Amino acid sequence: MSGGETTCKKFAEGGDIKLSPRGREVSALWAGVQSQWRIGFSGPSGLDYTAVKIVADTLGIDWDTTTLKHLQNLEGAVLRHFADEAKKAEKKAK
Repeated sequence: MSGGETTCKKFAEGGDIKLSPRGREVSALWAGVQSQWRIGFSGPSGLDYTAVKIVADTLGIDWDTTTLKHLQNLEGAVLRHFADEAKKAEKKAK
């Protein structure tokens, strides 16, 4: 993805997206940990990785560096989105 793109080109064009077996695992793990965000006074600060590992173990997903990197990429994208939305709200409030 580049610039202002928010999703993959194939998805935007209405094409089917096929995930690899690893991609399906990461997707299932990502869905399973959405209640595991650490929240501070300024909003979400990241995932609680102790809880994430428990969810991975429960789902039978290998908790290794590749899985961690995939989750961190997703987490980073969400945190950037939250930060962008907060900036927009701040500008709107002024």
